[in-house]
Amino acid sequence: MVSSTKILLLIGILFTFHTTITFAKSLRIGAFNIKLFGKAKIGKPDVVEQLVEILKRYDLVLIQEIRDKSGTAIEELLQSLNSYSSDEYSMIISSRVGRTSSKEQYAYFYKSYYFEVTDSYEYDDGDEELQVDTFEREPFIVRFKSPWTIVKDFAVVGVHTKPTKAFEEIDSLADVYDDITKKWRLKDVIIAGDLNAGCTYVRDWKDNRLKNNRFTWLIDDDADTNVSPSQCAYDRFVIAGKLLSKSIKPCSANVFYFSAIYALDYEFTKDVSDHFPIEFQLLEDTKLLEEAETRFLEDLLEEFP
Repeated sequence: MVSSTKILLLIGILFTFHTTITFAKSLRIGAFNIKLFGKAKIGKPDVVEQLVEILKRYDLVLIQEIRDKSGTAIEELLQSLNSYSSDEYSMIISSRVGRTSSKEQYAYFYKSYYFEVTDSYEYDDGDEELQVDTFEREPFIVRFKSPWTIVKDFAVVGVHTKPTKAFEEIDSLADVYDDITKKWRLKDVIIAGDLNAGCTYVRDWKDNRLKNNRFTWLIDDDADTNVSPSQCAYDRFVIAGKLLSKSIKPCSANVFYFSAIYALDYEFTKDVSDHFPIEFQLLEDTKLLEEAETRFLEDLLEEFP
C-alpha cells in the first residue's frame, strides 16, 4: 500500500510536470542586430550582462553585425550565455562576408535540446571581384529540425542588407527562397534580420517580389525596431510555407523593447545596440507533449507500486 507521504509526493511531481508541459507550448525565435559586435563590446561586462539577459529569452536567435577577425568575441558571448542559462545553447556561424574590408558574420544561437542543424550554406550571388554579386553581405541559410514544433523541418535565412540597396536586396530574397526550395525541396522558410526595410531606405514597395502573396511579413511597416528617436521598421521576419504559417503563435510577432523592460537609459541602450530585437513564437506539437506526459506518468507509477 502506498503511504500518504508518497501519494502527496506523486501528486506534487505530476503537478510540476504538467505545469511545465502546459506552459511550454511555444518556442521563441529572435533576430538581433548587435551593433558592431566584437572585442570592444565583449570587453564591457555590463553590456555583456545585458546582452545575455536579452538573448536567454530565445530558443533560437539570429545574431547579426559580428565584426571580429579573431572570432573570439562571439565564442565568449556564447560561453557567458551558457553560464547563465539552464539550457545549453549551441552555435552555427557563417564565414566573414562583405564586399569591403569591414566584413561581418551571422551566427545562430539555439537550444540544442529543441533544435538540430541539419544543413547550411551561404547564398552564391555572383562574383564579388567582378562586382556582379547581388548582396553586400550574402545571406546565411541554416536548415533546422525540431521534433517539438508543429513544423518539423524549416530553414532560416539570415541577412543584413546594404541600406542604400535595401529595396533591390529585399527583392532578390525571392530568388534566395527559390534557391532553397530547389536545393532542399523545402517550402517552410523564415527570412530574418536587419533588412533596412523602412524610413528613407525603402519608401515604395511597388513591384518588390518579396511583397507578393507567396510571403507573409510578421513585423508591420509601422513598427519601430530602431533605438534612435526616428521610428523605422528596419528589422523584419518574412515567412513562406503553409505549415510554417500554421505554426506561428497568433499575435506573437513583436519588437522587444529591452530599454523599457529593464529601465535602461538611452546612452546605455545604444551601448548594447542601436536596434531592438524582433521575435515571434513557434507553436509546439501538443500531441508530442501529451505523449511525453503519458510516458512520464507510466514511468512514475512504476516507481510507486
